[in-house]
Amino acid sequence: MNPELAPQMRIAINSAEAFLHNGSGIKYFSRSLIDSLRQKDLAVDILLEGNLSNNNGSELSSSSLFKLYDKISPVEKLKLRLKTDLYSLPLFRLCRSRLHRVSPNDPLLSLAQARIPGKEILNPVQFLIAKQVFRLAKDRFSRKASCTRIAIPSAGDKSIAITTSGSSIFHNPFPFPLIASNCSNVTTIHDLIPLTHPELCLDHPDVFYRLLNQLISASSAVHAISRYTADQLLNIYGSAVSEKLRVIPQPVPIAASTSTNDDEYILEREHLYNRLRGGEDVFVIQVGSIEPKKNHSVSIAAFNEVRSKYPNLKLVVIGKNGWLSNSLCDYMLASKPDGIEWIGSASRGVLESYMKRSLALLFPSLVEGWGLPPLEAMAMGCPVITSSIPPCRESCGNAALFIEDPTSVNELRDHLLDLLGSVELGLDLCRRGRSRAREFSVSRFSESMLNLYQSIDRS
Repeated sequence: MNPELAPQMRIAINSAEAFLHNGSGIKYFSRSLIDSLRQKDLAVDILLEGNLSNNNGSELSSSSLFKLYDKISPVEKLKLRLKTDLYSLPLFRLCRSRLHRVSPNDPLLSLAQARIPGKEILNPVQFLIAKQVFRLAKDRFSRKASCTRIAIPSAGDKSIAITTSGSSIFHNPFPFPLIASNCSNVTTIHDLIPLTHPELCLDHPDVFYRLLNQLISASSAVHAISRYTADQLLNIYGSAVSEKLRVIPQPVPIAASTSTNDDEYILEREHLYNRLRGGEDVFVIQVGSIEPKKNHSVSIAAFNEVRSKYPNLKLVVIGKNGWLSNSLCDYMLASKPDGIEWIGSASRGVLESYMKRSLALLFPSLVEGWGLPPLEAMAMGCPVITSSIPPCRESCGNAALFIEDPTSVNELRDHLLDLLGSVELGLDLCRRGRSRAREFSVSRFSESMLNLYQSIDRS
């Protein structure tokens, strides 16, 4: 690593999901990426969408940092479509969205900095802004199958960005139809589920294939968060991606994962087993959006059988209502008297608290790109029972109990009964899990990402 290179390098990050209200794997990856780059003292630019006019002297007040959840009106939808059609005309086809830097005198700048992941003592980020850049890019791709081109302004430029100098790298933390035309691009790909298991998601496989094809072609590097995702990329895109592909596992964005002191987590395990044996209420959890690939129905069926032996056991389900699961959500809402509690989305702090106090995390997913929730649970000392799919094997190593058949209620039930019945097994999984989570620290991730950026800068 060249220590003199980092201060000269600027990394522009697409923040389209980094500040969403509801949690998602992509949201936390985006935030981990921003945090890790700031820890390396890299100059970080955050790309924001400006949705409204500047009425109070602050561009940030109308940006996606604060107003990402505003619904678009029918009139604005029509304007967006007209703008998309205009940009698709031959005269405007090569035009790039107008980006500029937010003034350092913006009244909301200090508040905006406080919302950015990373310690306050780190160098502040700079903000890039363009009106409706995220909405326009999504609408353009959905209707015209074409990515939107942007150009990154230079460090002190507030004007229209049509310069060949500027940030060294533009990074899409997930497949998004934005391409920077005046600097190198990096695209992170989490999974290829729309192509390999289209029945388990809402994305259209042809649309997703075209999006990845364009992003791979435009990117100097393609970052896969797991070896499993990388192998799928090689199988589908072959030589188009092979020379650009880098595998850097997604980090565990939980501070506890960096601690080598397991004592308090062992004591918590022992306390939970004492509560279980004393007939007090205890619980196991499942984390993730309520959608078919997460396989909640198997967890619920196994839990119902286990509860006949442990009537003081509860199942807490944490995750927003996704898709194709309305009947399951209705069932969970009506099943609180039977020990099932669905709490919906949860903040990072609430999630960590539940993981620390849970006897086990159930994760019988049918398909994933990477097993992040199991690692998050391990960081909090929580034993994990997960399906034996390749990405979960890759993330969990030998620190979890594996279900060979994710659809088997009996397998999950038996593993859960073994865990509840053995303090020694629970403590062993706690120790092994804590050790495993430390292998995926944010600091290790940041070092790997810096090496990736530097390899592009030198090429």
